[in-house]
Amino acid sequence: MKQSLIVVEGPDDVAALREVFQRRFGWRKAKDQTPPAKGEHPFQWPDAETTVLVAQGKPDIPKRIVATIRDIETAERHYSQLGICFDPDTHTGPAALDWLVKECQLAGNWNADGICPVSISDGSVVDVIALPWDLGPIFNELADFRNLERVALAVLAKTDVAEGELITELLKKVQSAGRKVSWKTAFRLWAAVRYADKDPDTGGAMAQVFGQDEAARTSLDSVLCNSVFLSRLKRFAGTPAA
Repeated sequence: MKQSLIVVEGPDDVAALREVFQRRFGWRKAKDQTPPAKGEHPFQWPDAETTVLVAQGKPDIPKRIVATIRDIETAERHYSQLGICFDPDTHTGPAALDWLVKECQLAGNWNADGICPVSISDGSVVDVIALPWDLGPIFNELADFRNLERVALAVLAKTDVAEGELITELLKKVQSAGRKVSWKTAFRLWAAVRYADKDPDTGGAMAQVFGQDEAARTSLDSVLCNSVFLSRLKRFAGTPAA
């Protein structure tokens, strides 16, 4: 069975990945699944298992990756590939990879698919794969930060035009009051309006955007279908159960 690990920044990333794995790659939660360790979220298919590990924010991701590579030879699970799911923030393409090379000590040869083969002391090779929350040119009109919230906002903006106009007016009022509006602020405001009556135990607003909100899911599918992000994430999924 193919064993993989994806390290993410926080719980919102897990909620988004869970929905994408389920809606696009046929993942279903196993009824007899062993309770995972704290901070770990396993995703299983008949021929593959991917563990999503939640870091304590972006600065903690490199530590987790370096430690995993260092200990992979003696670890209980011998991962064949490691995914790094992160917010590129102000960086694009090559600059985002520069962050990985520097912070995660991955000075190898990155190919065009965002993959860096790393040799382990036992002679095996583990593929490190960049999974930045940046879906490419379609979001270039959105300035500043490239992150999960920006992807979610772009999807919501395609979902309901009237709702988008309402949020824009609310944001203008917040800004006119001298308050700083970040991507997270904008997303939380939109989530408060659109998902006010949703049970938070269903995974929160990010889970709604990435799979549970039917209208948003339709918009998301049109965005993800040819994205680099989705093609890379597919490497971490297996064959759906019959």
